[in-house]
Amino acid sequence: IKLLLTFDALHKVLNLFIGTFLISYIMQTSLNEILSVSFYQMFYYAALVTGFIALGNWVKQKNKSLVFAFHIIPNVALLLSVIILKGEFSQYVIPLGFLSGLGAAFYWAPMHNMISEKVSPKNMTKFSGYKAAIGGSVKIIAPILLGLFITAGSYVEMAWAMLAVCVVELILMFFLKPSL
Repeated sequence: IKLLLTFDALHKVLNLFIGTFLISYIMQTSLNEILSVSFYQMFYYAALVTGFIALGNWVKQKNKSLVFAFHIIPNVALLLSVIILKGEFSQYVIPLGFLSGLGAAFYWAPMHNMISEKVSPKNMTKFSGYKAAIGGSVKIIAPILLGLFITAGSYVEMAWAMLAVCVVELILMFFLKPSL
């Protein structure tokens, strides 16, 4: 249960950067920011829906923990694209939006199943309470820290820090018991 809560907190931090702050970066580097953000979001949700449909039955049949581990790949690719493309990032909003949505689908499709498997109905209220408390704290503290670090440095430097979050997630994957 603690590991699932840790994954949720790390995901919220990463999602703040990939969502809110990355959209700000697109707006800062794009010539037509409204259109760029619209395409990024449209392809994010298209990939999310496509991913949920594609993963729906596959997650139930395969090792959920293994499928869950795949969510790191699109996130790392997205963060590396921020680092490599720098100011040209906004020229690739369609594939990068799709990549972001795919990462979200690979996270949420198995996560919901793992929670229902690993948390007993008796402990579900307690788990949900902890999840809400930790998530609320992260949503208050992380934007302030991310904003300060971006202001002091850059989006590219922050992408490096978010890669470190992905590495922590990858290390924690080894402690996640297989969920069939």
